[in-house]
Amino acid sequence: MPRLLGDDSGQGLLEYAIIIAFVALVAVGVVTLFGKKTVNSLNNSAALVPN
Repeated sequence: MPRLLGDDSGQGLLEYAIIIAFVALVAVGVVTLFGKKTVNSLNNSAALVPN
Protein backbone atom coordinates (compact mmCIF):
# COMPACT_ATOMS: atom_id res chain seq x y z
CA MET A 1 0.00 0.00 0.00
CA PRO A 2 2.75 2.57 0.74
CA ARG A 3 4.12 1.97 -2.75
CA LEU A 4 0.76 2.94 -4.28
CA LEU A 5 0.57 6.17 -2.29
CA GLY A 6 3.86 7.39 -3.75
CA ASP A 7 2.99 6.40 -7.33
CA ASP A 8 1.81 9.37 -9.40
CA SER A 9 2.05 7.83 -12.87
CA GLY A 10 -1.65 8.40 -13.64
CA GLN A 11 -1.82 11.91 -12.25
CA GLY A 12 -1.54 13.68 -15.63
CA LEU A 13 -4.25 11.53 -17.16
CA LEU A 14 -6.56 12.22 -14.23
CA GLU A 15 -5.95 15.96 -14.51
CA TYR A 16 -6.82 15.89 -18.22
CA ALA A 17 -9.96 13.88 -17.46
CA ILE A 18 -11.04 16.46 -14.87
CA ILE A 19 -10.41 19.33 -17.30
CA ILE A 20 -12.38 17.58 -20.06
CA ALA A 21 -15.27 16.91 -17.67
CA PHE A 22 -15.29 20.57 -16.61
CA VAL A 23 -15.29 21.80 -20.22
CA ALA A 24 -18.13 19.39 -21.03
CA LEU A 25 -20.19 20.68 -18.10
CA VAL A 26 -19.62 24.28 -19.18
CA ALA A 27 -20.61 23.41 -22.76
CA VAL A 28 -23.82 21.75 -21.58
CA GLY A 29 -24.60 24.79 -19.45
CA VAL A 30 -24.02 27.21 -22.32
CA VAL A 31 -26.16 25.18 -24.72
CA THR A 32 -28.90 24.92 -22.11
CA LEU A 33 -28.77 28.63 -21.39
CA PHE A 34 -28.52 29.96 -24.94
CA GLY A 35 -29.93 27.08 -26.98
CA LYS A 36 -33.54 28.21 -27.06
CA LYS A 37 -32.63 31.82 -27.79
CA THR A 38 -30.41 30.75 -30.67
CA VAL A 39 -33.07 28.48 -32.18
CA ASN A 40 -35.68 31.23 -31.94
CA SER A 41 -33.32 33.72 -33.56
CA LEU A 42 -32.50 31.34 -36.41
CA ASN A 43 -36.18 30.56 -36.96
CA ASN A 44 -37.02 34.26 -37.11
CA SER A 45 -34.22 34.86 -39.61
CA ALA A 46 -35.33 31.91 -41.73
CA ALA A 47 -38.89 33.23 -41.78
CA LEU A 48 -37.66 36.52 -43.25
CA VAL A 49 -35.80 34.89 -46.14
CA PRO A 50 -38.02 34.31 -49.18
CA ASN A 51 -38.10 30.81 -50.67
